[in-house]
Amino acid sequence: MNCKKMFKIIGPLVVAMFLSGCFTSWDTIKYWNGADKDAVVQTYPCDLVVIKINEVVMFDWDSNIITEEGSKIIDKVTSILNDNPEMKVYLTGHASIEGSDVYNQGLSQRRVDAVKVALMDKDITADRMTTEAKGETSLFGNLLENNRRVMVLSID
Repeated sequence: MNCKKMFKIIGPLVVAMFLSGCFTSWDTIKYWNGADKDAVVQTYPCDLVVIKINEVVMFDWDSNIITEEGSKIIDKVTSILNDNPEMKVYLTGHASIEGSDVYNQGLSQRRVDAVKVALMDKDITADRMTTEAKGETSLFGNLLENNRRVMVLSID
């Protein structure tokens, strides 16, 4: 196997491992390159765990009151944030197209504030949250109820 072909196969893997903080030994690279299959090869395992939050708290029509289902999602987000004290979240409030633009902007702000307060009530500090109210500017599909939401996303 020539060097160019070998680099095309192994190079991206080595780069990905390096960038993720995972490293490998030269013996491992030799093994990947077809070293004797019976050879004892030392490898350095990498336990890389990535935690992401991508949750949606849904609301009833014209409401900023968190439902029972929404409370369960907030509990789940709180648990993840408590387990990962450096993690921060981005909260975006949304509204459907019913009502005026101005009203929906305010409603989406009340919704995002409700989720923020619920998280703060569970001892998640405000400095770990960034909020934005989008009103009806970022619609999701044609179903009105899909737009009565607050998105909770982890920030990398």
